[in-house]
Amino acid sequence: MHFKKANFLFVFLLFCLGSCVKYAGTATTTTNTKDSITSIKFFNVVDQGKLVITLNGSIITDSLKQYYPTSYITALADSNNLQLALTKSPDTTILNVNIGLIKGYSYSCFIYKLNYDWKISLVRDILTTPDSNSAGIRILDFRTQAATDFVSINLFSLGFETYGGVYPFIYRHFLDHESFDFLTLFTQVVSDSSYHIVVFNSSSNLSTHTSVNLTAKKLYSIIMMTPYAITADSTADKYIFTDVEQHN
Repeated sequence: MHFKKANFLFVFLLFCLGSCVKYAGTATTTTNTKDSITSIKFFNVVDQGKLVITLNGSIITDSLKQYYPTSYITALADSNNLQLALTKSPDTTILNVNIGLIKGYSYSCFIYKLNYDWKISLVRDILTTPDSNSAGIRILDFRTQAATDFVSINLFSLGFETYGGVYPFIYRHFLDHESFDFLTLFTQVVSDSSYHIVVFNSSSNLSTHTSVNLTAKKLYSIIMMTPYAITADSTADKYIFTDVEQHN
């Protein structure tokens, strides 16, 4: 196991206290430098159709698909106006919100739908390059249709690298990264091209994603999602998909 016992105890105390690369074609890539710009990328993490993303009055993309995030987009420090619409109904705004960004940082904006309401989860990206033989991963839970169920994750490769049993791999639940900031950080793992991601609960394995390539010096979000049409948590958990998206 690649985690020290002391780190596990520290993270467990924090928990107790609190309770492959794909881009949308119309986005503009930017290089983030800490002293000059703010940047943000957008993810559609619900299967409710393609989205029109308008930032500060300019359309970033008119067809943001699930599993195809934008690249990083230049944004304003402080307040930015974000408007969302469905591609099939571009004149009907489904969300209009102002988001505050800090100069010099990068962000990921995850768009999801809970019941009948469209929402966003804004996550700061600490894009520190991993070591030469390591990749960085974080796990984010957007299982909107299984929001009350806890799951855990095993990440292992055919090269016999295994990660699990400690945070961020255990006791995960919907939007838990919004309660525990450390879950937004990237954890280093040995780079390998043959990883398997197994999501499980106390009774069974729920989903398996095979042949996952985690390249050295790259950073990835592993995003758990469920189909919107399934309403029962126990049923939705049988259809978990883990999307793996590269950040750098």
